[in-house]
Amino acid sequence: MNIYTCAIDGSDITQLTSNAGNNEHPTWSPDGMLIAFSSDRTGSHQIYIMRKDGSNVTRITNGGDNTSPTWSWYGVNEDNTIKKEGQ
Repeated sequence: MNIYTCAIDGSDITQLTSNAGNNEHPTWSPDGMLIAFSSDRTGSHQIYIMRKDGSNVTRITNGGDNTSPTWSWYGVNEDNTIKKEGQ
């Protein structure tokens, strides 16, 4: 399962992920620049972030089973909500 974006009218479909595993629960950052999502590409569900064009994929959790990320203006919390760096 992969993550895609498209225009409101359904045109301009762009595939953002293309690896083995399930990439699920994508959610846009409040500023629209990043997408957080869960993936089991390493064997267990972890939370990743990527730029809106699919580049710079970064794993932000380790261990456990992490799904359904949510955003806040303050970054990643222990419950997998995202917070600003340094907060």
